[in-house]
Amino acid sequence: MQRWIFLGVAILAVVGASAAWTVEESQPIFIKDPKPANGTRKPLPEYVLDLSADPKDRWTHIVKPYKAELIRLINYVKSLVPGFLFDIVVALLGDLNDKLGQPWADEMRGIAEAIDVELGDIVFTNFFYEFDTACTSIVAQTSNGTIFHGRNLDYGLPDLQSIAVEVAFQHGNGSVLYRATTYAGYIGTLTGMRPGGFSVSIDERWTNASKWDNLVDFVKGYMPIGFALRTALEKEDNFEDAVNYLSNVKLITVSYLIVGGVSGDEGAVITRERESAVDVWRLAYPKRWFLVETNYDHWKPVPSSDDRRNPTIKHISQTSPSYFNSSTMWDIMNMFPTLNSETTYTAVMSASSGHAFSHIHICFIETTAALPMLRISTMDAVVDDIIQLYEDNEKRLYSDHPKDKENDAKRGYEDLNLAVGFVEHVDAHPTILFMVENNSLMHLHSYFLALQRDDETVVAALLHDIGWLQPKPSDASLLTSSDHAVWLAKHDVVGAKVLRDIGFSDRLSRLVEGHVQAKRYLTYKEEGYYSTLSEGSKFTLKHQGGIMSTEEAESFEKDPDFNLYCQIRRYDERAKVKGLDVPDVKSYKNLMIRCLKSALWTDRRGYSASDIVSASMKRFFDDQGYIVIRNWMTKAERAILPEYAAEIAAMPAGSAPPGPFHTYEKTAAGDQVLSRTECFMRAPDKNGMGTFLTSGRLKKICEGLRGSREQTLLKDKINYKLAGAGGYIAHQDGYWQILPDGFDEEAFKAENTPKRSKYDDVTLQRKRLMRDEEVCVCMIAVDASDASNGAPSVAPKWNQRGWLGLNAKDPELDKGLPIDAQVSDSDLEWKMEELNEGDVLIYGNLMPHKSAANTSDKHRRALFAIYGDVESLGNYEPVNCFCPTVKNPVDLRPDIRERYYAYEAKNRRANGSAKGNGRANRYFEGTPVLIQADNQYQ
Repeated sequence: MQRWIFLGVAILAVVGASAAWTVEESQPIFIKDPKPANGTRKPLPEYVLDLSADPKDRWTHIVKPYKAELIRLINYVKSLVPGFLFDIVVALLGDLNDKLGQPWADEMRGIAEAIDVELGDIVFTNFFYEFDTACTSIVAQTSNGTIFHGRNLDYGLPDLQSIAVEVAFQHGNGSVLYRATTYAGYIGTLTGMRPGGFSVSIDERWTNASKWDNLVDFVKGYMPIGFALRTALEKEDNFEDAVNYLSNVKLITVSYLIVGGVSGDEGAVITRERESAVDVWRLAYPKRWFLVETNYDHWKPVPSSDDRRNPTIKHISQTSPSYFNSSTMWDIMNMFPTLNSETTYTAVMSASSGHAFSHIHICFIETTAALPMLRISTMDAVVDDIIQLYEDNEKRLYSDHPKDKENDAKRGYEDLNLAVGFVEHVDAHPTILFMVENNSLMHLHSYFLALQRDDETVVAALLHDIGWLQPKPSDASLLTSSDHAVWLAKHDVVGAKVLRDIGFSDRLSRLVEGHVQAKRYLTYKEEGYYSTLSEGSKFTLKHQGGIMSTEEAESFEKDPDFNLYCQIRRYDERAKVKGLDVPDVKSYKNLMIRCLKSALWTDRRGYSASDIVSASMKRFFDDQGYIVIRNWMTKAERAILPEYAAEIAAMPAGSAPPGPFHTYEKTAAGDQVLSRTECFMRAPDKNGMGTFLTSGRLKKICEGLRGSREQTLLKDKINYKLAGAGGYIAHQDGYWQILPDGFDEEAFKAENTPKRSKYDDVTLQRKRLMRDEEVCVCMIAVDASDASNGAPSVAPKWNQRGWLGLNAKDPELDKGLPIDAQVSDSDLEWKMEELNEGDVLIYGNLMPHKSAANTSDKHRRALFAIYGDVESLGNYEPVNCFCPTVKNPVDLRPDIRERYYAYEAKNRRANGSAKGNGRANRYFEGTPVLIQADNQYQ
């Protein structure tokens, strides 16, 4: 089941001057409420729930306005899992009165009746939250001891903003007993507050704990976690009693429970196993005035691919307990990555004052005013293509051999049956129901453990014959005959290549290849196995290498996945059961997405630098000065590019210090849009692309092109070039060496002629100019480019002539350049390179290049990763006497990029926008808009 990102930041802050719910007049350090450019926001609808009413009627007025949205959500949730799991949950519940008790049972009955759906639909959707939830939480305290509890809730389910509500629970017309920020149709509580008592929120605890144990423990009488939080809010009236209850109530899932009180040191993060708490981490003012909890044990490091903890700690640490207030809390909640593309709502609560407010964040990335609505290509589209392929070929015969046509077996039947064999053991469903009805927990638990096949094995089983559905390739190496049926015998090799190209891991692809090798092995190993094969399978065996030899079999047995190959093969033989009731292929969508995400950025056959960079490619690069590489990213990796570009566009300026730096322009239509963003790649992103570009495959490709010389990231940027945006005139980038700390450049320039005699004709900046081969500028096409939207052009071989002074008009660079060496645009021979999504154009430091304005209605975003030769960039020998604190020579390699952007932050990119009236650089031809980013975080 998909892991939904349910990341909230629940922040509890004990505040000083005033307990009233106002913005105190203290010194604001962080950004104010997010600008409209960073997303659309609105308060949650508010409802009152009467606890004295009949449980069947309590939610009716709340859920009826959301009937269409809830039915859409129910259908979506049911599509995520095989149908048998839905049946298991409903069967496990049996009599709701016995399993759930009251008022839970009747509340769900009432909701089902109110929106006219089956009771099982409401039960399953409520319990879906118990399989995968996630959050981030913070507890903080200031000098006067007022507790604030802030929370961002991020959840990957679609359209949850449309059903997010604020509910006040009370008896009749009495005062509010407690408040909850929740979703219509869900009777538990994920975020809540009891005025004068405490506030509470839940974070998922990401461990290796089995999700199947959730169901087993429910049968044992353990409580769903959302029900436990609501029970605490209803039954307990103070912080300590709430912590005690939530530490000891038996829960059906592991989690973190974050609790805030009403006075000093009343803040805690409870780390839960199912039976009880394993740790209660408390505030200890002033030494520990805040706690930050994401989805990992606080005493362990967080993975670099999902580090929300450390940026949040850094942001809080910029203020102090004396100045922390509701405004500061709100600011922190709206800083990246605490606020991110999957944030559903932000809630800020104060149990001491009894006040709370919540806002929905709608389409945080996609509705940014600085970036018009863009098509966001995601992993969903990649998997949808696979599903469509299977749906289009549902009636295709699984064999082209005439003797098999009479079976009329469908490809879809076999593949789905095979996948089901790994998920359900084909015929185990009645056994599950028997176990449930007889409450046989031991057997049920054993069965669930048996179900825990790894995701890759199940998906490999599902897609093992995808090669059958491919057209005959043009690659002659894959053909053994012009006969299409004979070529299909190679469907294992074809299918494995298709899956690698899509983005599945090397292991999953090998499992697909292995099912044919297992057939060859079993015909060698087991007497009589050959006779069990269909005529079509015998026919293809001859063209798949025939029966294995002893040597081949012994080698095959040493493969670490040998047993799985054979198991997949045996299921393959058993799976040709026409008419068996199996889940739709769509039910495996999220399993496929999970496999693709886990394989992102990993090397595999055909997708490693050594596979990509050939000797002929390096010769071309050395000769021409540039190269375009078209198949270095998988389809899934390419799908991440638009999402990543939009994620970066939505980051507030300065939220990943010292960047990002945004610059803006006006399009031909007069719209104000982003022109460029720089300095963002070291910030965490949800798909880990920044880490990949910093140290992954592209860096290694550049090292291969540069003769194995080590490269390091120097600079990162996105040029948006949206529809109607401006272009860039011909120029050379001309990066130069980084100066060490202690070098006084201004003092150097002011020295008299005798002391700098050897620099009379060539300035210090020219002296530091890096050679062409010391830099690799990598331009990755986020969108396809052609002449209409400003595709890039380069001037092959002109990089070999050194610095040309091409449109630079920079006295520091051009001084000493012979007049006859200066050239203009028209002197060069230009070559336009049209790029598809994911293609990368690589060139050196002195390659002339340009791009025209975007005169089309198509966007043309480009992501740049600029790498420098480590040795050339990092070693600097100080000149004369202007480095009194610097030893000679200086090694700057550890922090080259940091030094570069520290300089930029103080100069060209000060205040988050470029100097020079907002121009991205001196070569920009568009209409810049200078925005003084007063929300810059330094």
